[in-house]
Amino acid sequence: MAALHPRGAEGLLSRRGTRFRELGLDRRGFREDELLDLLAQEPKLLRRPLITDGRHLVVGYDEQALEGAFGAGA
Repeated sequence: MAALHPRGAEGLLSRRGTRFRELGLDRRGFREDELLDLLAQEPKLLRRPLITDGRHLVVGYDEQALEGAFGAGA
């Protein structure tokens, strides 16, 4: 899914979540492979919802992005 996001794994990361702060991650920068490993180990770090059709990806609830990616009535 990270490949579908313009910012890669960074775009899937929930930086405002409690788990992010608990792990003290706000003081670090990450390489793409590190982020992917971290997200696999700590799924609570994923922004939700993740909505995809295999070609488009919308991360978080964003009505405009949903309409842009999937059309009206999405």
